[in-house]
Amino acid sequence: MDTYALESLLAGATETPRIEYKASAPWSTDLYAKDILALTNTDDGGYIIVGVEDKTLARTGVSAEHAQTYVSDLMRDAMSRFADPYVQFSTHKIVGADGLTYVAIRVEAFDDVPVICRIDNVPAGVDKGRLYIRTKTRRPESALISTHSEMRELIERASVRMMQRYHRLGLRPRDEIQQDSDAEALQKELGDL
Repeated sequence: MDTYALESLLAGATETPRIEYKASAPWSTDLYAKDILALTNTDDGGYIIVGVEDKTLARTGVSAEHAQTYVSDLMRDAMSRFADPYVQFSTHKIVGADGLTYVAIRVEAFDDVPVICRIDNVPAGVDKGRLYIRTKTRRPESALISTHSEMRELIERASVRMMQRYHRLGLRPRDEIQQDSDAEALQKELGDL
């Protein structure tokens, strides 16, 4: 990620289902676990931008002391105990157009099954066995799935991703196989006509 990409994420000056802002703070699973779990269950994942006050949206940047705590490998190790099956994310330290340093955590969407929280953690605000998402129908936030439409949308997205995985593996649904068999039978019957 470069300055231009960061500035395009900051240009809207509002949180969205794909963008969460956080004030400057050192890395802590207590602070980020719920947001990372929610963003991985969001279509196309999203970003946590550290260095923007989430209430006022004031751009303050990240202190050098805080920035050095964002070490991708250590962060992934810490998050591994929260996520089932796993979360994928990368961390970028970028200098914005204003000369301030920001940390952008790019959270990837789940591969083929939604990510469930593995542990109860009161400080992080997460519960074992729960699914977290970024809300779309109200103020964007990281929250438990709370409506049937949110659950239905997540299941549909997981179904599509699972089907895409099967296609990459060369597996096909029964209907496609049957259609191929019918076409081959017809071709055999027609012969050289």
